[in-house]
Amino acid sequence: MNLLPTLLPIDPLVGFALCGAGSLLGAAMMPLVRATDAATQLGTRLFTAALLAVGLGMLPLLFSTLTPPPWAIFMAALGGVAGTVLVAWGFRAFDNRAVPRDGLVASLGVTLVALALAWSWSPRAYSLAIVSLSGVAGLAMVWDSWRVLRHPRDRAERAMSACIALFGAINVVRLAFTVAYEGPQRIHELYLPQPLLSLLALYFAMLPVAVALLVVNLVNSRLNARLLERATTDELTGTLTRRALIEAAPRVLQRAEHDGRPMAAMMIDIDHFKAINDRHGHATGDTVLHNVASALRQQLRPDALLARWGGEEFVIVLSVDDERSTRLVAERLRRAVEIPLIEPIVAVPAATVSIGVSWFTGDDDLARALARADAALYRAKRSGRNRVEFAVSDVSRPQDLGPEKQLPGEG
Repeated sequence: MNLLPTLLPIDPLVGFALCGAGSLLGAAMMPLVRATDAATQLGTRLFTAALLAVGLGMLPLLFSTLTPPPWAIFMAALGGVAGTVLVAWGFRAFDNRAVPRDGLVASLGVTLVALALAWSWSPRAYSLAIVSLSGVAGLAMVWDSWRVLRHPRDRAERAMSACIALFGAINVVRLAFTVAYEGPQRIHELYLPQPLLSLLALYFAMLPVAVALLVVNLVNSRLNARLLERATTDELTGTLTRRALIEAAPRVLQRAEHDGRPMAAMMIDIDHFKAINDRHGHATGDTVLHNVASALRQQLRPDALLARWGGEEFVIVLSVDDERSTRLVAERLRRAVEIPLIEPIVAVPAATVSIGVSWFTGDDDLARALARADAALYRAKRSGRNRVEFAVSDVSRPQDLGPEKQLPGEG
């Protein structure tokens, strides 16, 4: 007695008809996508066109008899393959890659001509043309989505990656069975044995709505990530905002404490910034802020936190090896601003910065470390600006050098 459940046989033509209806439903869902950038908007339009192509191509099967006319079968195949081609281009757009109009039109034209020629040539050629064109489009989809497939950034990309991988695997299996098949032509052009045939019919029936939901989820997830980035990034300088630094610093400090890595805080102020604004205008002042932030960023490791603290002030929280390395980093930052890395613009004056540095000691939090760094910054500005000063109240510096090992010009 067989206790294993058996899959109810599903007519592939019914699966295709449901696929067409689901595609039209998926196309109606596409307006839910909140596309804000040009690449996402283009990708959404291509996905909508793909769902419409599949839906309109397979819709006649809903109104056909048990044996649809040849033209309905051809339209279903054309809609399915053209939809796959459009989906492949849509993924390319989502990956911020170019979608040339000529290439898009040419790929659709080749699809139509190849299917028409294979249809007129022989049933065998027609079967191979359908699965081959779908396979090529599937491989293009996998190729254009390779970065997402390897390193999905969130659950939305992980789900889309699984869908793409499944689609590619099904095309490989389908091609293998089609090439190996030697029997009479099947009207639905699926040459898999039961129960794989029923599974594939069920897959095609569910695929359009699943893809539409995944696209809506993926785009909205990217939109949320973009909004979060905008909320945590200073628009002018591209650095973190003050709030973002306050929220990120405790996690960084906790991780550094766990790893036993010393941490330092730097308070940086652009010298005579008010005079720059008054003499050259606020637009020039904005350029100076942007240039200073760029110069600082180029000197820091990716794990350092750089934030615009307010006005012309920046804060850096970074891991250090010892006191000497901290002094070297601070001096390198000061000199990077003093000697611009880009050709100076006549309308933009040269800028210098004063830097106050403190080390995190014991159970220090960001506020206490920055208070000491701010006091050191005040001494730097009183001492002539364009210099680095260190907090004198730090009681536990990493590997204090001693006066004989101080850097030139310090002390």
